[in-house]
Amino acid sequence: MSEDRSTGASPTAGAPSGASPAAEVPSGASARGPERRTMAVGCLLVFMAQMATTIYLPSLPAVQHDLGVSRSFAALSVSLFVIGAAAPVVLWGRAADRYGRRASLLAALALFVVSSALLAVNTSAEALLVLRCAQGIGAGGAAIIARIFVRDLGGGDALARRLSVLSIAFVTALGGGQFLGGLIGRYAHWQSGFVVLAVVGAVGAIGAATLPWTPAGGAPSRRT
Repeated sequence: MSEDRSTGASPTAGAPSGASPAAEVPSGASARGPERRTMAVGCLLVFMAQMATTIYLPSLPAVQHDLGVSRSFAALSVSLFVIGAAAPVVLWGRAADRYGRRASLLAALALFVVSSALLAVNTSAEALLVLRCAQGIGAGGAAIIARIFVRDLGGGDALARRLSVLSIAFVTALGGGQFLGGLIGRYAHWQSGFVVLAVVGAVGAIGAATLPWTPAGGAPSRRT
């Protein structure tokens, strides 16, 4: 009887001989922890990239007034952001494969944060266009690499669920960014929106830097 009790209490009962407890698959809760952190950072980056457009749109009349530019010139700052975000997507993907997810993502976020901070203090119409394009390049890089490292977590139905969560973050930024931009336009200076974006980008960079990446700098690990 005592022999049966000792066998039932053994945590490695039924395991193949030679297997050590350290080699076992982590419990569901511990395995999901890093994945949830990865998804939180991915959603934040996708939200940030989209909000960089929507938070700015309500301020276009103020941009025209403060910088003394035409409506078409102010609208060009939106177009250049979109072009900057879309044009180098393939290059960002190659950089992520060659230099690693972490390094490429941090480079994109550094560009985004620096350009956002400069936009917050900029008073030149020409510099507005240049900085908005640079901001778009950083935002596009962060968004595409976020999707890449979310995809690296695994495929199948789980990947479809993860991508749907990223889509929710994207859609939330559409309405939430414009709402926040409207509040900024009403109660603060229009450049305050760039301060918000710089802060969000910095938080995203901290989150990306602390993700449990693999030693090779590739996909975030799902193990603790």
